[in-house]
Amino acid sequence: MTIYGFRHSFATLMSEKGIDKEVLQELTGHVEFETTDFYYIMYQRTQRKKNLKE
Repeated sequence: MTIYGFRHSFATLMSEKGIDKEVLQELTGHVEFETTDFYYIMYQRTQRKKNLKE
């Protein structure tokens, strides 16, 4: 597991638990929420859809 992997896991889990998007943006260190959304939250939705199809 890499530092990036821990960061990604943390952000994904926090998103699943319903953390406020602005707080998650701050915790991940992104200037814009769109970055957090694209790399963490959108990834999470894509993975969930993929898992449902299997």
